[in-house]
This record gives sequence, C-alpha cells and structure tokens, in this order.
Amino acid sequence: HAEAVAQHLGTEHVSWRLTTKDVAAVLPEVLDHAPEPFADSSIVPTTLVCRLARRETTVALSGDGADELFGGYWRYLAHAALRGYRRLPGFLRRRVIEPALLRQASSKGAAGADRVRQWRKLIRADSDDVIENHLAWARILSPEAEEILSDTERLRAIVSGIVRQAKADFGGLTDGGDAAAAQAFDVQYGLPCDMLHKVDQASMSCSLEVRVPFLDVEAAAGALAMPSTWKVDRGMRKRILVDAYRGRLPDSALDRPKRGFEAPFGELVRGRLLGMFRDVVTRERVEATGMLRYSGVEAVLSSHLNRTGEHGDLLFALLALCWWIRRADRRR
Repeated sequence: HAEAVAQHLGTEHVSWRLTTKDVAAVLPEVLDHAPEPFADSSIVPTTLVCRLARRETTVALSGDGADELFGGYWRYLAHAALRGYRRLPGFLRRRVIEPALLRQASSKGAAGADRVRQWRKLIRADSDDVIENHLAWARILSPEAEEILSDTERLRAIVSGIVRQAKADFGGLTDGGDAAAAQAFDVQYGLPCDMLHKVDQASMSCSLEVRVPFLDVEAAAGALAMPSTWKVDRGMRKRILVDAYRGRLPDSALDRPKRGFEAPFGELVRGRLLGMFRDVVTRERVEATGMLRYSGVEAVLSSHLNRTGEHGDLLFALLALCWWIRRADRRR
C-alpha cells in the first residue's frame, strides 16, 4: 500500500520485507536497549524501520498522533457500536453471538484475527461508563491477566485509581459524544506513555531524530477543538483527513482497514522463540516480581500453544519483564 501511494505521488520509496527470522534476530537487542520493561511488541518493527531510515538520513518524520487526534482507533467507533449491540435481544447475545466469538481462538489472516479480537473486547465491556469501557478495551485488567496475578485485588485497586482519575479528568467531555472523552484519555496517557515512548526508544537506539508534525502545538489544538463528528462518523474514522485527501491519494489507501504494527510474537512464541521464552520466563523470575503466579503463566502459555487462546501480547509483556529482571540480576 505504501508503494502504491509513493508511485501515485511520484516519490521515492524503499521497501523492506521483514521475515519472522528478522524479527527474532533483533528482539534480544531491542529488549537489552530498553531502560525499563516495555510491553508493546511494535517496538521491534519500529526499531527496524528506524535502522533502515538511519542509513539515508539523520532526521525522520512520524505520523504519531493522527489516530488520537483525528479518531483513527476502532475503540472510538466501538462506543457507539456497544450501544447498538446492547439493543439486541439478550438470548441472541448470550447464546449465539458471544459463544461464537469466544470459540474463535484465531481467524485466518491478520485482518480477520484483528476483527475477532476487537469484537471480543466489545462484548466484554460491562459498564455504562465511557472511561471504564475504554480501559476495558485497553485490557488493563483482562481475564488472562488475572490468571497470572498472585494478588488480583492489589491490581484492581490500582486500576480503580486510574479509572477514578480518568473519569475526573475526562468523564465530562461528552458534549461531542463518547469518542471525545476516549480521545482525550488517549492523548493524555496512551500517546506519551506508549506511542511516543516507543518511537523515542527505537530511534535513539540508532541515533535517528524523529519529528512529529501532527503534534505541532497549533495543529494539535485545532484537532482537539474540532467536533467529534468531523473525525468519527457513520462508521468512518479519521473522516476529516480522509475527506481532505480524497482524490489526492489512491482510494485503496484511504479505504483500507487499519492495521497494527505489532511484531508477530504470538506465532513466534509457538515456533522459533519458544526456547528463548522458556529460558527467560522462569519460575524464579516470575515469582520474584511478587505479583505473578508461575502456574498461571504456564496455563496461559499452554492455552496459547494449543491455540485455545491468543495471548501473544500478554506473553510479550512477560518476556519483556523477565528479560529486564534477568539483566538487572546480572549487573549486581
């Protein structure tokens, strides 16, 4: 898709088709460079892209911020979809739709798997509060996470504190619809603590400077002041950007479903990275956290390996945490 856009605009484009071998090879370097445990697997392909860019330049541009400012994430639409879903008869939801979704541990094709995961998140939301559902979709406290926790009440207390603060900060921003409060939360927390942190860490590892045009002060302020319906409306995300560039960019690029940038860690841990995972995520390190149960980790890993569940994100978080513990132990 990027090649098609470059050809349409007449710009130079460099493609690098990564393999699982490439991702597996660079993973130890990425984990070693992290100053603290970081649980977003997209740090791996982001690091590789930064290295590729650094061959030709010392400064690069990033599109970070566009999703948060202009409504690019599925969860902004999900708030409206949840209201529609709850209007369906209870027996249809409980006996047909929800069991069918939960039986699908995976789906053929990355886009299909993403869609199944999104709908699972949707049906798990059990609150009428926009912020609580937004945090539920972020899976801060998921059934899989509870499986490995030794003290679920402690984490629940932490999450409750986050919810209270977020509701105090953003719960009243509903004049533009639920999406307005959700976007404000992501701008305040998700963007600096995940997205920008990830790019900063990846780019610094290869001495690349990354600038973020969407986060220009005036541009960001203008985006935040726009009505929510200019961004998320009638099933369309980033509506104002799509409308602005219709006719200037190929329709195939504007209309394609959004795709994440995560590393395929779920599949890698079923294959070439399983040995590494077992070597690093040991009983000793898991229990040293004081928060996790090794029996729960084994259960989640077994479910993932047997394909009765998809827990790649959680397993990557465990690997990142235990890798950091191992590195700290070696420095003592």
